[in-house]
This record gives sequence, C-alpha cells and structure tokens, in this order.
Amino acid sequence: ESIRKPNIHMKYRKDQKGNELSILGYGCMRFTKKYGKIVFEKAEKEGLLEDTVVLIYGDHLGIHKYFPQDAENVAEAYPDYAFINEGEYFSVPLIIHDPSGKTEGKTFDIPGGQCDIMPTLLYLLGMDQEDYAFAMGKVLVNTDKNYTIIANGTIIGDQPDEETKKIIEMMYKVSDYIVERDE
Repeated sequence: ESIRKPNIHMKYRKDQKGNELSILGYGCMRFTKKYGKIVFEKAEKEGLLEDTVVLIYGDHLGIHKYFPQDAENVAEAYPDYAFINEGEYFSVPLIIHDPSGKTEGKTFDIPGGQCDIMPTLLYLLGMDQEDYAFAMGKVLVNTDKNYTIIANGTIIGDQPDEETKKIIEMMYKVSDYIVERDE
C-alpha cells in the first residue's frame, strides 16, 4: 500500500466525533496508528517479531508543542490517547514490543526521558547491567525511581532527596555539555 503525505495546507479538520483538530497533529496520530499496524502485521507474518524488541517513541511532545488546544481536545474526546496528565506536563509515549514477556500486558506509568531508552532496551535484551552501568538513565520497566528531569531543568514526578537531586541536575548539565560540544 502506498503511503500518502498528509495535506498540510489544511489547517483544521473535524474528526469522527466532530472535534476540530489540526491536520498535522491528528493526522500524525492517525498515520502512526494505521501504518504502524501494517508494519507490525507484516513483521509478524514474516516471523520477525519472535526475537525482536521494537520501541516506538513519540519525541518532542507530540501535538501539544504547536497545537496545545488539540492535545486537550484529543485527550477529552479519546481518553485512550491521554496527552496531559495530572501534573499538567505533557506525556510522550514509549511503546515496547518485547518478546521476552517482561513487559507483556503491562503499563508503566514512570516519568522518563530519552536517556532512559538505552538502559531499558539493554535490560530487555538480557544484557548484564554491569555492561551499561555508565548510562545516565534508568531501566523504565524495573525501577522505583519515579522522577525525571525535563528539557527546562525541572524535575517531575516524586521529588528525590537533595543528594539525588544534585546528581540528576549534574547529569542534565553533562548531557547539555555533550550536545553543545559535539563536533
């Protein structure tokens, strides 16, 4: 099946429930759902999912960054697509297909960030934790650390003790330094 580009000239459209949503935000969500399903069905048919971990990460705040009203409309109209949580910060999905069964049928409501993806993936692949002890992140599917730091330097979730807070803030500064100095 060919993949069509969404019509980005249309600023808004109404969904099936009559909610007015931006074509960019809602269109991306529908595109991901439709073609993600096609990819998964084909991979399953070809036997590729038996020994493959698949991660899908909704980076950069999804639709909320440019269309905050859309996020609220979608969250209200489609409770399964919860974009705004109680803390009024925006959630970004991390969906994991894990053939080991470690995550089967589970939802982990843990604040996390990009630095948590690598240690989580390596854990699911069965690697010894000593091999990735250098990672700044945590294993999202096996942690009691219910906090993370977001792009503006704010720690969200449960507030850690002062010593841990200083370590997290230093990790944030180190990651910024690495990105800024990357040549």
